[in-house]
Amino acid sequence: MRKWAFVLPLSFCLLSSGTSYANSADNQSTIVIVNDHVMNFDVKPIIDQGMVFVPIRSIVDELGGKITFWKNNEISLSKGAITVTLSIGSTIVKKNQEHFSLKAAPKLIKGRTLVPLRFLSEALGASVNYESHRVSIRTTDDSEQSHAASGNSIGNLNNSGWYATDKEWIYFNNQRDNGKLYKEKIDGSYNQKVSDEKYVGYINIVNQKLYYGVSSLAVSGGKIFYTIDGRKLFVMDADGSNKKKLVDGSYIAWVDVKERSLFFNLNEQLYSMGTDGTSLTKISDHNARNINVQGDWLYYSNYSEYSKKLFRINLVDHTTQKLNDEKTFYLHIISNKIFFYNPDVSSVEEIIVE
Repeated sequence: MRKWAFVLPLSFCLLSSGTSYANSADNQSTIVIVNDHVMNFDVKPIIDQGMVFVPIRSIVDELGGKITFWKNNEISLSKGAITVTLSIGSTIVKKNQEHFSLKAAPKLIKGRTLVPLRFLSEALGASVNYESHRVSIRTTDDSEQSHAASGNSIGNLNNSGWYATDKEWIYFNNQRDNGKLYKEKIDGSYNQKVSDEKYVGYINIVNQKLYYGVSSLAVSGGKIFYTIDGRKLFVMDADGSNKKKLVDGSYIAWVDVKERSLFFNLNEQLYSMGTDGTSLTKISDHNARNINVQGDWLYYSNYSEYSKKLFRINLVDHTTQKLNDEKTFYLHIISNKIFFYNPDVSSVEEIIVE
């Protein structure tokens, strides 16, 4: 039988010493990020035997899998050709035809089944990176490969691409130094100028190469979505074939893509539509601009008001939240940080969202 080996930073190991497991509510909270979406759990992650445990259903759903069997203490889940079977209280798990032994068993806490995060993520084909109390998970399915091919996100590039990341560094247009290209550590611990060229934009990182100063297209799933004259939205294959008009209006802009849905400003209101051009639906009366989709939220500047404050709308239930009282332009999102330009003070500002 193979052993599933885990190597964690010392800070994780110290959390579990002296007790059977450490509840993160009693220590520094563990932040779990899946494909740039910060996870919110109703039962917080815990540390047991140096491993991070999280509620199983939330992670399985976020990684694109599904739970196929759940009876008594036995749970089976799948994603594509991958099948995983485990039991509450047992350290033996099965992936397809292989058996593995965990250092600590899945457990039931406050009515939720918690499982080892690294094992479950990697078993479903995702990569896992630990940094202090932050765990970043990234899938490698087709949609994620499309994201990797474009480097920066569509939403960031739609907002002039002032910020991009390779998960270690943030590269950015430094408004305090004539828009020159700078980089800083993801935790903000180190800052360095990269180039003396002024007013760089459309920063992109592809295959460990840095690109900037070029325009962008919204590319997803082998399709290119683009507008013409601000009044027509088109789609075509990545090789330029099969061009098709999806919708027209007096104003169309700020197109972003999530899975099989498009989000954009149509006639100064916020709409969604399938990537195949069907199901055109108004989701808000707000004149949403600087649109940037991250996870289950769409962030935007609300041009319905003169103040142009930062809002976000939940793409599941369409609830809306105001996030600041400042005028918000050039909206960029890196992990759980939002960077935006405030023209009233001629400065880039930053907020953190949960």
